[in-house]
Amino acid sequence: MSVPIGVAQVVAAFAACRNRHGMDAFAALFAPDAEFANVAGRWWKGCAGIGAAHEFAHAMPFRHLMATRIPG
Repeated sequence: MSVPIGVAQVVAAFAACRNRHGMDAFAALFAPDAEFANVAGRWWKGCAGIGAAHEFAHAMPFRHLMATRIPG
């Protein structure tokens, strides 16, 4: 099964934004009515809410975190 190019581009942009901690660009990847649940079960709504939550997290606890993609 092949992955549509648009999906691959969004996944690459997701990782790139996280890795440079550019949360404005990260939030722009989401639709205005998007919902995001993290691994801890926190749930954010809307691209502004998703961006704000990630901005906070990437300012301190995740400021050195780098996202990687596991092929598969």
